[in-house]
Amino acid sequence: MVALIVFCLLVWTSAAGAAPREGRGKAKGTSKKAAELVAAGEVEAALVEINQGLEAAPRDLPLLLLKGQALLLLRDYEGALAAYKAFLAAGATGGNRREVLKIVANLDVVSTTSLEVEASPGPAQVYLDSRTLGLFCEAAPTCTRPILPGRYKVIVERPGYQRASQQLKIEAGTRANVVLTLTEKPSSLTVTTSVPAEVSIDGQPAGPSPVTRELPAGDHQIDVTSLGHGSEKRTVALHLGEPATLDVTLCELVGLAVTPADATVEVDGAPARREADGKLCVASGEHTVTARAVAFHDASASISAARPAAEIALTLAPVGALLSVKGAPRGALLSIDGKVHGPLPLAAPLELPPGEHQFEITRAGMLPFRGRASLRGNQPALVALTRVRTPGKRKAWIMAGASAAATVTGVVLGVMALSKASDHDDRAKQAGVTIDDPELDDLESSSQSYALAGDIAFIAAALSAGVSTYFFLREGRGLSEGKIQVGVGGVAGANGSSFGLSAARRF
Repeated sequence: MVALIVFCLLVWTSAAGAAPREGRGKAKGTSKKAAELVAAGEVEAALVEINQGLEAAPRDLPLLLLKGQALLLLRDYEGALAAYKAFLAAGATGGNRREVLKIVANLDVVSTTSLEVEASPGPAQVYLDSRTLGLFCEAAPTCTRPILPGRYKVIVERPGYQRASQQLKIEAGTRANVVLTLTEKPSSLTVTTSVPAEVSIDGQPAGPSPVTRELPAGDHQIDVTSLGHGSEKRTVALHLGEPATLDVTLCELVGLAVTPADATVEVDGAPARREADGKLCVASGEHTVTARAVAFHDASASISAARPAAEIALTLAPVGALLSVKGAPRGALLSIDGKVHGPLPLAAPLELPPGEHQFEITRAGMLPFRGRASLRGNQPALVALTRVRTPGKRKAWIMAGASAAATVTGVVLGVMALSKASDHDDRAKQAGVTIDDPELDDLESSSQSYALAGDIAFIAAALSAGVSTYFFLREGRGLSEGKIQVGVGGVAGANGSSFGLSAARRF
């Protein structure tokens, strides 16, 4: 193919010298400039000048011959063949015609000879023998172009990938196939750290930071360690030969002891990072560490920027029982284990330590409530009064009044019975009154009735007096009634009785 190009140059030089005077005059300037560009290797720019000249002089023989040469240099064999045929059609004569006919005969083989290039990944630029000879085609991912038989070096390039090439011999009348796989260029990775640290790349020690290494494309594991700091792992993706910088900030280790051990730990309100040995991994500066656990109160501590403490200890206090009271009169006093806790109702549930407690509710005008219960931590407890009793003796006074009324009634009936008996005696002494006298019988019957009623009244008075005495001795004593509810289950409650416990929400 090189011999054919040299031959074409000789033909063009001869044609330029033998071209008609008037043709050379029309395109002299364009032809000279295009020839200079071809000689300088700027073939594509030369082709632009040639096409502009041919627009003004379509049959200019030197320009047509130079166009064939330029297209041949660009490996556009079909275009070169068309340009040479146009040169012949424009009236070329003599030796130039005979030589161009030989060139056309040599180029006719490109109609049956071609090269197919496949690049993976595509698209990629394809060159033959040298990049300076111009682009042969663009494989996206394949391209096919007519070609002259011969030996070639196929070169495939793509930005960010290493160049791939292959030597081959192309026979006339065949279609050659080349498949080239491109590999991404390696990238330069620089690892910097906030403190002096050791760096490992893909499990291999790379030395103290900062570290710069050239690595193949793909994902890489970066491990950074430093005494007194938490280790860091990063994954870096490198591609297309682009340099990358990884800046790793290492956290500081602070000792931490937490009771209970299963408590969750937060730093500044976010979940804390803890190493395998339990140490906290925190950034520089001031922080607040908080530990939380079910059935325990939160515990917090501060970490100063100077890190004066080697270790932080957080001990969480258990949550006690939360006591509420209902059913008690407003203003009643609640006493727990002999200590007054203020008037009722409570502004908020009262937290008590787990264990046995004695409760008492007192108020003027009511009998006290007393109860004992065993409380457990982190459970609700409720003291509920179901019946508030007063210290008065109302029933006793009612029965005393009834006894007095019955006594007075008995006295009145007794007097009436005596009066009737006296009237009976007086009539019996009168002359002419016999034992069968009806009035005498009525007086005797009335006296007996009054006497019986009086006896009944005295008996009722005695009974009322007994009941009144009983109430005076018993009424207004004892306790108000209620119960104590704790969590879910049973507990010894109001006044020593056992009460079922209602389900209560968890505090």
